Order: sequence, then structure tokens, then C-alpha cells
Amino acid sequence: MNSIRILLADDHAVVRKGIRDILLEAGDLDVIAEAANGEEAIALIDQLRPDVAVLDIQMPKRSGIEVCRHVRAQRWPIGLLVLTAYDDDPYVLAVLQAGANGYVLKTADADDLIRAVRDVHDGKSVLDPAIARKLMTQLAGDNDPRPIESLTPRELDVLKLAARGFSAHALGCDLADETAAANLARSVESLAPQGIAGLVHTAGGFSPGAPVADLTSEVWRHLFEINLTTAFFTTRALLPSLRRARGSIVYFSAAVALPGARVANLAAYAGAKSALVTLMRAVAAEERSHGVRANALAPTSIRTAANLASMGPNERYVEREDVARWVVWLCSPLSEPVTGQVIRLD
Repeated sequence: MNSIRILLADDHAVVRKGIRDILLEAGDLDVIAEAANGEEAIALIDQLRPDVAVLDIQMPKRSGIEVCRHVRAQRWPIGLLVLTAYDDDPYVLAVLQAGANGYVLKTADADDLIRAVRDVHDGKSVLDPAIARKLMTQLAGDNDPRPIESLTPRELDVLKLAARGFSAHALGCDLADETAAANLARSVESLAPQGIAGLVHTAGGFSPGAPVADLTSEVWRHLFEINLTTAFFTTRALLPSLRRARGSIVYFSAAVALPGARVANLAAYAGAKSALVTLMRAVAAEERSHGVRANALAPTSIRTAANLASMGPNERYVEREDVARWVVWLCSPLSEPVTGQVIRLD
């Protein structure tokens, strides 16, 4: 009996080894190639035409969803099995919409994984039992008279982006550490070698104010570090990626940093946010020739659970959705002429 020829794609070498060892134990499964990112996977599929491609969703350069769409566009009879840690509904729907034959969680037993590969090779559809139970519960309504729960607007946005092949990556970093910010930039470079279209710097913070006479040097340094130094290190580290994509930077200042604002007892916070505006304007002027834009949003208090708890419900708040709309616009081609501006939100 001929072995089933498999391409294995996952950006973690340890994960690939574990999956490869499981598959090779079956006897009739042969891993003929491995890829560490989506671009490698597409190139190897084009070259080798495996019987089955086992793909992760989140990979550098091209996502597993994009790989599925590429294979289906070529109309090749290749079984596509997505093996992932994500059981979120938007991912499941996006993967199936992209043409995958199967969706299995990385928590699956070895026997289930082997069976899934064989089934996909035979043209069958495969859905992880945990996901199948979740979908059946939704369809049954779980004693809810509604046939299926509606997705929230945020979930719909995620689904649309996932279906278009977008992916997300979480990278931990102390942005007040220059070396850590440089390492972060190298990670971003490997994930997005074509450059990044937008950098939204939200790092910062506020502490209870005090008159200058009572202000400690520790509080002064801390507020400048988290509001300004983080912006400086992040900007400098990611400018090469921004230049390649002619991207946009959005900084978060504050209304207290604008002319005419009341700054009594807020010298450290207002000073840091004012200096952030100066940084933004310098970047806007210096990077214009590279196609990089820089602007700042200056909101009053944003409606968050933390702000409601500390300031109460009677404060005048900016809604988070309004802030998000401004961020999206400033990072879009529609705002291309806009740079060096401070936009007050209240």
C-alpha cells in the first residue's frame, strides 16, 4: 500500500517534531517535507504536491488560511487538515470557508490525529469532537429559544479578517527597556518582512496628581518613562518596518497636554504627554520623505472599567468605539495627507 505523503507546516520546531513522530508511528503516513511559515508551505506544496497538508493557523509570512486558499485556487486534489490550538468560532468558520477538509485541535489524541489525516486523504470532512460538540450545543440552543447566538460586532470583525487571511500574534515586551524594544522589532521583522502599515502606541499611565512642591522624583521619572520613553524606544525600533510599508504611527497623548488645559497637580502627567506630542511632530517632519505619517489622539477620559471605578459615572467620557474609529482612519490610506496633527477627542 502506498504511503500518504504529508507536508507539515508549523512555526514551532518542537511542535513539528512532536506531530511528525506521531504520524510516522502510523506506518502508512510519510512526512515528506516541513515548513516553518506559510510562504515555505506554499512553495513546498507547489513543488511536491503532497497528498495531505497539515497546517497551523498562525504562522509567519502567510497564515494557514492563506495556504488553504492558495491550494484551492489551484484546484489541486490535496487534503487540507488544520491542526491548531484555537477553537474560536471565527477561526473555525474562516478555515472551513477557505477550503480546509478538516479542523483538529492540538489537544487531540495521537490516534485521532492519525485518523483525521487518513480521512482527509480519503476525501472526508473532519471536525474535532470538542468543536463539533460546541457547534451542536449552539445549534440546539442549550435550552435557549434562539436557534443560534448572534456574533457580536467585534466577533464579526475578527471573522471577516480571519477569512481574508489575517492573523494575530502576541509578543511580550517591556517597552521601557531599549534592548527589549529592539528584540521586539526583530520579531516583528520576521513576522512581517514586508513592513507594518500601522503602529498604535497606547503604552502609558496616569497616577494621582500632586503639587510640584510635593511631587516626588520617583513619580516624575515613572510617568515620563511609561508615557514618553516607551514611545521613543518603540518608534525608533520599528521605524525601518514602518518605512517599508509607508505606515502610520498613532500616539496617545491627552487633552491635559493641549494649550489652555488645567494642569494644576498634573505637572508630571501633562509634561510627559506634552513631550509625547513633541516627539510625534518631530517624527512627522523627519519621516515625511520616507512616507511615514505620525499623528496623536488627545482624548479626555476614555470609558473603561478602570476609569469608571476611579472617577465615577458622572465624568465626561470618550467612548472606546469612537477612539477605535479614529485609530483605524489614521492608519488607513484615506488619511494619507494627514501628519503631524493632534486630534482632541471629548
